[in-house]
Amino acid sequence: MNQILNPTDYYSVYLDDIIIFSKDINSHLNHIVDVFRKLSKAGLKLKKSKCKFGLSEINYLGFIVSPDGVKPDKSKVEPILNWKIPSCTKELQSFLGVCAFYQKFIKNFAHIASPFYRLLRKSTPWSWSESCSNAFMEIKTKLSEIPSLYHPDWKLPFILHCDASDKAIGAVISQKNGQVEKPIAFYSRILNSAERQYSTLDKESLALVSAIKKFKYYLYGKKFFVYTDHNPLKYLKSIKNISGRRARWILDLEEYDFEIDHIPGSDNIVADGLSRSIAALQLESDICLHEVQKKDQKLLPVIQFLQNNIKEEKVNDAETNYLIEHSKQLSIINNLLCHRSRRGLRPVIPTSLRKQMFESCHSKSLSHLGMNKTIDLLSDIAYWPSMKTDVSTWISECQSCQLNKHRNRKPKSNLIPINTSPDVQFWEVDFMGPLPRTINDNQYIIVFINTFTKWVEALAVPDQSSSTAVKAMLECVVYRFGIPDRIHSDQGRHFEGDLFKGICKTMGIKKSRTTPYHPASNGNVERENRKIKEMLRHHVNSNQNDWDRHLSMVLFAIRSAQNASTKYSPAELTLGRKLKTPVALEFSKNIYQKYVKIPDGNAIFQKLVSTLHQTWNIASCNIKKAQELYKNNHDIISSENMYKPGDLVLTKTNGKNKLCNVFSGPHLVLESRHPVYKISDGKNLENYHLIHHDHLYPTQVDTFSPRGG
Repeated sequence: MNQILNPTDYYSVYLDDIIIFSKDINSHLNHIVDVFRKLSKAGLKLKKSKCKFGLSEINYLGFIVSPDGVKPDKSKVEPILNWKIPSCTKELQSFLGVCAFYQKFIKNFAHIASPFYRLLRKSTPWSWSESCSNAFMEIKTKLSEIPSLYHPDWKLPFILHCDASDKAIGAVISQKNGQVEKPIAFYSRILNSAERQYSTLDKESLALVSAIKKFKYYLYGKKFFVYTDHNPLKYLKSIKNISGRRARWILDLEEYDFEIDHIPGSDNIVADGLSRSIAALQLESDICLHEVQKKDQKLLPVIQFLQNNIKEEKVNDAETNYLIEHSKQLSIINNLLCHRSRRGLRPVIPTSLRKQMFESCHSKSLSHLGMNKTIDLLSDIAYWPSMKTDVSTWISECQSCQLNKHRNRKPKSNLIPINTSPDVQFWEVDFMGPLPRTINDNQYIIVFINTFTKWVEALAVPDQSSSTAVKAMLECVVYRFGIPDRIHSDQGRHFEGDLFKGICKTMGIKKSRTTPYHPASNGNVERENRKIKEMLRHHVNSNQNDWDRHLSMVLFAIRSAQNASTKYSPAELTLGRKLKTPVALEFSKNIYQKYVKIPDGNAIFQKLVSTLHQTWNIASCNIKKAQELYKNNHDIISSENMYKPGDLVLTKTNGKNKLCNVFSGPHLVLESRHPVYKISDGKNLENYHLIHHDHLYPTQVDTFSPRGG
């Protein structure tokens, strides 16, 4: 891409991302046409849906770029703010690595993080101290208050502030616009063990040289000013008979045109955050806000208190009392009751207008933002004490949100384990894939698992058609273990088609299925699918097109290993013995007896039957214990909400169209077969679906007016 679009002063290329920037609209149109011509000449096409034109602000490579400057994307910083305290060296290194990406926005980052660097020394044992906790919280605070870094004005001179401490060096490059000094970038790094032994002059000199090299692309070829609180640094160039590192530093500095000015340490302060001008709030409404405030029964006593400093004797409203108790944050400006905080000056919204304010920040034009984002948006322009509670309630009542938003939640229904025993041949089946196509043209794996013995059969296949499923069932199950009593699958067409169901009916196999979109009810085979994938990753080549060659080896490993539920390997419960592994074979060479008396065949049979019955009984007990334990653990975190016939519920649509409603409804509950429910399909009560409890959601809509997805 860089060969097609040679670097210019009006566009930039990063991989397949192109950003075009211009001073005015006419230049911008010419620049866009020029880029289009070059791409067209190279035979490249642009996807219209991924292009944006005429923007004054963009999110580019994780940063928000606007006329005011550059700042990090909040969504990228938020995971750092939620980072848990590191518990080992690797976790601390990960945290520092992520934070270092934003250190150009944080003054004295290296100095703040110095306790971490000490902790990362090889000779230092892991011990999270109070200084580490303080540094951890300070970095998070700095990240939450990151200011915009301003764009450089190439017509103005640059200013470089440098400083050094016993632990780190730091600098900030800025420019003056009128009387205001605006930061462009910060720089800092920790001192190594040798640099910590430097004299004060050398540390300050190191800070100067390092900062100039760091900001070379701003400073080279332009005169700039350096401010330092270390006066001797002014005379660095005039020192006679110098050698060593000072001589090298002076040679490095000869390329630059700058003046060094001394300022007292108390004046050498660069603000950690930038002061942002507070724009006067203008409500786009005909409503006279201060008049509505005076009519509000909650706010009128507060206004009177601020004006007269006299509190009414009896104030029964909790919100009114709260505002009066926190009156230091309140003031009356132009007859308007306002609240002052770090967000600036905001009007206190009367009760009658709060819902209207919420709807303006949560409307369709703003895509029905979630609770936190709506509160954040509201908090920038307005204030009232119960905002968080009110917004939470209103969003929970928003029908559009109920129908269109995914919900992360705990399992809703309690677990109902599958009854299994050695007397019933019960198999679960599922397709896994698509996987990378192999040399043998295979792209899927069909997996069968015996629910009692946990014996797994799997076959690499080219597709997931019904005929493929039937052939695999015959080969993997019927011809090896006999006709099963029951086959359980999901609702895929390959298992629910006439061919597969017809074969099952002909053989007398009971065919059962999961409820829609509830893989947990086919849990045995789902777990084995995940296990097979994980194990295959260890064996495939770089192209991942030879996984079918390794499938038999993976099955051997699964059949040989002890199952967590039964406490036996699948081989022991199926064959009555353990499979001899390569490790066991190597070990047996040392104890192998050359002459072994061959026992009677009948004795072998009796012993095998006895062994199998004994292991089956023990395995049955182990499975029941494991199911009880898993059920208890599952039910502890479940949030079961039983529905009754006549209740109204929403159901997940799981539509293929990504822009369709996430939920449909409300639907009427016709019958409860917990955890499966018979749900009406529209107003015609004769049409119904069987839906698992985990895919039903309560609704606060109290009218039965079904909507589809």
